Amino acid sequence: MNEQGVGELQALLDDERVENIDINGCDEVWVSYAGETAPVRHRRLAPSDDDLVAIIQAQAAHASTAPQYLPRVEE
Repeated sequence: MNEQGVGELQALLDDERVENIDINGCDEVWVSYAGETAPVRHRRLAPSDDDLVAIIQAQAAHASTAPQYLPRVEE
């Protein structure tokens, strides 16, 4: 798996300005930013689609094991 791709995707996920990420393949990535009228084409996330799938699977596996905290609701 390409560690650079993991960092690229994680950077997008961590960016508070990002509202939406459309990934149509390793080399076709569109990012919608808050306040922008149109999505922006982003650079390649991985060398191949197989590498991209591995990156996304690793992200999903990490997310499913992360503790989930729900906000406390005062009644």
